[in-house]
Amino acid sequence: MARKLTPADAAELLTLAATFDRRTVGVTDAVAWADALYDLEPADCAEAIRLHFRETDMWLMPAHVRQRVKYLREIRADRLYDVELRREIASGKEVDRDRMRELAEQAIDELHTKLGETKPTRQQRDAVSVRCPYCAARPGSPCINGATEKERKLPHPSRVAALAS
Repeated sequence: MARKLTPADAAELLTLAATFDRRTVGVTDAVAWADALYDLEPADCAEAIRLHFRETDMWLMPAHVRQRVKYLREIRADRLYDVELRREIASGKEVDRDRMRELAEQAIDELHTKLGETKPTRQQRDAVSVRCPYCAARPGSPCINGATEKERKLPHPSRVAALAS
């Protein structure tokens, strides 16, 4: 399982951010950021911070880091898939689209495993395409935990059931 973010890691990340936006960094800042980013890899967060400041001059918040880490993970999964697709094309044979879809799903599953994340089932992944009857999340958007108002990693069971009906 991947190593998770600690307050010491968060202090290093905040120091990196401070090189761009001149923020002050204290112990309470590091603890708060570690709490907000607890499940992310420090290296992914650092890359997300650099990416953030390459693209914007907005004040950096943990939500920005989470969004960019998600983006970076998607890019990695795409690269794993892309390598296999290029091999298939280079072989000169007709591309087996079903095999390519299967390889893409495997790449995503491997990435989830490497990151120590719960792997959503195919039904759970597909359920995001319908509106959630429980939290009213729009198609394409993740479900929301009503108590914390944060995004859920997995859709509500009623959303999965709504997909089946």
